[in-house]
Amino acid sequence: MDNNVVGLFSIPVYKNQIVPTKEQIEVCDSYFDNIFKFAEENSWPGESGKTTGSYSLNLHDLPEFKWLFNSLTPHLNDYWWGVLNYHQTLIPQVVGSWANCHVKNQSTECHSHTDGYDGLNHISGVFYYKKLEEESNIHFINPLDSLLRCQPYNTMQGIEEISISIPTKQYDVLLFPSWLRHRVPGNIFESERIAISFNCRGVNYGTNNFVR
Repeated sequence: MDNNVVGLFSIPVYKNQIVPTKEQIEVCDSYFDNIFKFAEENSWPGESGKTTGSYSLNLHDLPEFKWLFNSLTPHLNDYWWGVLNYHQTLIPQVVGSWANCHVKNQSTECHSHTDGYDGLNHISGVFYYKKLEEESNIHFINPLDSLLRCQPYNTMQGIEEISISIPTKQYDVLLFPSWLRHRVPGNIFESERIAISFNCRGVNYGTNNFVR
């Protein structure tokens, strides 16, 4: 039966790994220790943990994280041109980045990274700086959720959205279209789960003009 089924309208999510050196880990650990020591929980809507976003949305401009965002460049280009087939005269440029820290039971509610004029992002991503493989994973919500609920499926979804989780572990990086809604369930361990998130926009090649 499977040979007779054609899957339509898939949403490609890119997954790879970027492994930092011991020295890079030490520098980043020091940065996060200093920030999260004083950061307040629940400072962002939908975010029950701590975030560097309360202080800065430009981790990509800081020397402590140059190794990560320099390493991300070929992955972003591959996803932009090779996977999504976005316009060849545009290049993806990181325009915002921050890190969230979750301990036990802390989570991120369902959201996307596009929000009208102020959220004209094309690609978003997350890098798992600290994460146990057994830890709960990010859930991507099916954009046809409301329509699928009108069909006579065998299982009742109830209040849970129709979504797919992607297994991840420490140093995994995921790239996805910024419009794709997602959430992060509560941390099930006491140990910290630290994820570095970022947004990208298409820039006209050879200029600093963003596409709108």
